[in-house]
Amino acid sequence: HGWSPTHMAGAKVSGKTLGIVGMGRIGKATARRAHFGFGMKIVFFNRSPVDDEETRAMGAVQMQTLEGVLTASDFVSLHCPGGAENRHLIDARSLRLMKGSAFLINTARGDVVDQDALIGALQRREIAGAGLDVFAEEPAVP
Repeated sequence: HGWSPTHMAGAKVSGKTLGIVGMGRIGKATARRAHFGFGMKIVFFNRSPVDDEETRAMGAVQMQTLEGVLTASDFVSLHCPGGAENRHLIDARSLRLMKGSAFLINTARGDVVDQDALIGALQRREIAGAGLDVFAEEPAVP
């Protein structure tokens, strides 16, 4: 009984690559914590160029395409707005580009991820897992 470090389950994050989609205020805050707190490498995709002292200080690399982030990352964290231009930005094709050992994290908007495609990718074990804080249709709160 008690705490035993050999019985801990989970994925090691130190030294791994975090891919951020949407390098705004929240994306940068996530990158800071991942890099300085856990020693993660940071790659990101943003529709407009991001070249500032903060991203340079953490060695963050802006990829030219979303596909570049998906293929390079061990963890992909979404921080982009929802709406028509990003609806199903992460679809079946995107999920197939990710490493089989990768995790998708969505704390942005539910409609950014095609939920049916994600369920299929998880069932087929195309990716290792997903952490979702949002859904395409949020449940009604009583």
